[in-house]
Amino acid sequence: MNLVCKIFLSLLLVIGMTGCGTVATHLMPASQRPPGVGGVYRGTKFDSFVLSGIGKSKEAEVWGYGVVFGPIVVCDFPFSIVADTLMLPFDAFSNNSTNAP
Repeated sequence: MNLVCKIFLSLLLVIGMTGCGTVATHLMPASQRPPGVGGVYRGTKFDSFVLSGIGKSKEAEVWGYGVVFGPIVVCDFPFSIVADTLMLPFDAFSNNSTNAP
């Protein structure tokens, strides 16, 4: 494999991982999300849930998160913050429309 292919595949992997907490929580039905993960900044809340539950929370273990996902979530955290900030108007609007009387 030449250098150009390696760089291309590396960039593709990084772009694929970018904000995956945000993408996952926006595609996940509300009934399947962990408790407290919803509203605005869903991906960041999801990443925090995973990081705080490693080795401590039985709920996080039920979700299947273990030590394996720790480094991935740490790398994803800043990307999820950026992606959640870009999704903020959509999340705020959808959150207000579902809570409207």
